[in-house]
Parts: sequence; C-alpha cells; structure tokens
Amino acid sequence: MIEPVLSRRSRAPRAHVAPVNVVRPSITGDATTLFASPGEWRGFPLPTLSYAWRRNGVVVQSGISAAYTLTGADHGATIDVLVTATNAGGTAEALSDPFAIPSPTPGDALLFEDGAAIAFEEGQRVALESTPLPPSLTLESGAALALETGGRMLLEAAA
Repeated sequence: MIEPVLSRRSRAPRAHVAPVNVVRPSITGDATTLFASPGEWRGFPLPTLSYAWRRNGVVVQSGISAAYTLTGADHGATIDVLVTATNAGGTAEALSDPFAIPSPTPGDALLFEDGAAIAFEEGQRVALESTPLPPSLTLESGAALALETGGRMLLEAAA
C-alpha cells in the first residue's frame, strides 16, 4: 500500500500594511455626552485606535475612550474628534466633522423641571447654584446644556 504524501505549503509572512481610513469618524450625542464612531479603517495587522477630543481645535481629552462628557466650557464651541490608528505598519489620523454645542441666545429661556423659567436678555449672565446641579438643562429653543458637576454654573447669553 502506498502512503499518501501530505505536503504543506510554506507561507511567507504577510507584510505589514499601514492603517488607511476609508470612512471618516463621526460624532453623535446628547446633552451630556458625545460618542465617537471611529469610522472604518484598513491595514494589517488591524490597527488600535485612540481618540483626541478637541474644543475649537484644542485637545481637551485624549486616550482610548470613544466618549466625551461635555462641560460648561463647551457651550458655544465646536467639538471634533481626531482618531489615530496605529499598527506595525505605521500610523494614520482622521478627523470628524465638527459638532456644534449650543449656548443660550437672547430671548431664549432656561426651563426647569418644576416649570420655572429664566429668560435670557442680550449679554445677561445667570448664575445657578445648587447642590448638586442637574446633569443637563433644556432651553426653550430645544437646545440642551450639559452642566459641570459641582454647585455653580455661569451662563451668558450671546450678544
């Protein structure tokens, strides 16, 4: 009887391919938290991702978290996220479109759960003090504002 001969094909190691972004990152969120979708990446081996959250172009949080908690400083600003993909073949970056965070405008009103409201006049400042502040407030225009954790927040209507 003849024994079958098994052969193995030798596989050459696969070359590393630097990351390439094929679908840009995007941002979704609500009144308190933004979330980054990293988009779609190609490369070998699969890249690891990191996120740099930016307010008006300046990094305010970086690391591996795809979530960003809004603060009072974000009101009236634009937030975007720069996603960095890294593997043995290299590094690449892709930037999301900016996400506008609303701020109070003249004629708008701050609505409270108990039905109370504070109307904003041009250039008016409203200091809120409470312990603790609620996580968000809603403006009459429908815009939502995230609040700092702590007992005080200053809102100023745009001119």
